[in-house]
Amino acid sequence: GTKAEAHSHPNEQMVIVLSGSFHMNIDGDERTLVADDIAHIPPNAVHSGEVVGDEDYVFVTAKDTSWGIQGTPVKS
Repeated sequence: GTKAEAHSHPNEQMVIVLSGSFHMNIDGDERTLVADDIAHIPPNAVHSGEVVGDEDYVFVTAKDTSWGIQGTPVKS
């Protein structure tokens, strides 16, 4: 599935899942998000994830974009 490589940013982020599922790692805490789940990503937390299965993953995310829309990549 589609991946979000490990990265971080100085702003916190909220993710609300509308449909599909997404396996996420937030500072070593792994979980699979499904419809109606909400994830909080603290400031500077290293996070990554990957879509699970063939269903489209649809989500809403909110964060302060004054730091930019993309985070800083983190080497594995």
